[in-house]
Amino acid sequence: MNSKPNIFYEQFDNNTAKLLTIADDIPFDLPSKNEGLKSIISVLRSGFKLCDTRNAVFKSPEVKLWAGSRKNIPVFSKSFCDSSCYIIFKKFPGEFDFMYISADKWPVGRHHCFLRHKKSGIIFDVTYDQYEMVGMEIPYDRGIKINPDSKDWDKDRALRLAAQLRVNLK
Repeated sequence: MNSKPNIFYEQFDNNTAKLLTIADDIPFDLPSKNEGLKSIISVLRSGFKLCDTRNAVFKSPEVKLWAGSRKNIPVFSKSFCDSSCYIIFKKFPGEFDFMYISADKWPVGRHHCFLRHKKSGIIFDVTYDQYEMVGMEIPYDRGIKINPDSKDWDKDRALRLAAQLRVNLK
């Protein structure tokens, strides 16, 4: 019996627990917002593991892999950065800056998105583990604040993710 896939699920779940702890540390005005953020994280991260979610968002049920020198390992959160950031950004208006690292600033992929809490400066990256799992450190200092509604990216993926996971963005 091959236990390797279980290791990836366990590591992913441990990383989700780490995110839930960070969410508790964000100094929102109301404690209910911390609980709301933790709820959204749980929904998103659980959805990343499902074939139906990947199929709805990427039109393929396959788990994204880091290939070649990065080892062929499954990374459940790979390619969900912009979509999950957009959902949290919309669910918590005015709380976060939507941050964007372009490929010319960090030539690892197309780009990377994360959130920065406006009041505290805490970095909140729902998909940080896609890089941590392969030993890469994210250069958050290269990120620039953008308006995700005006950026030219596939926002439809974020809307498909929200619909698939039944997250109301209004």
